Amino acid sequence: MGLVSLLLVTDSGIAKQSNTSDFGLWQRSCNDANQCMLTQKVTYSHEGTSHVVAGATVSKTRMGIILTLRVPPMANAKHGLGMKIDDHSAIRVPLKQCDSNVCESNIAVDSILLAQMQQGQVMAVAYFDINDKQITLPVYLQGFADALSTI
Repeated sequence: MGLVSLLLVTDSGIAKQSNTSDFGLWQRSCNDANQCMLTQKVTYSHEGTSHVVAGATVSKTRMGIILTLRVPPMANAKHGLGMKIDDHSAIRVPLKQCDSNVCESNIAVDSILLAQMQQGQVMAVAYFDINDKQITLPVYLQGFADALSTI
């Protein structure tokens, strides 16, 4: 279960960035309109080559805070995603948007999930691949609370 070696990369690759700041493993990126988001990418490193295997983005909208989780397109969409922060209960969310590059889930963050993310250490993101093998990846939460206070 999981990958052999994981590294975390914090560059987000968002077009037209005018300012970025790092908060632990999270990166705040703001565009020219001063709309900001927080991003963390999870990469797999093998024999000197790194590949992005998942990502988490947090943004504030008029409707509230949205957490976007991205996993590889080989995720089995019918099983959705599981996420669990530290010792809290697991949450299952649907994978509604998949294309040839990525599968994505957008989650409205309520006050309970937000508190868990702000106080937590690790958010485990799990999915089943097309062979029904479970893959679990870590999204580290150190620096998240400080980063969130800036957007």
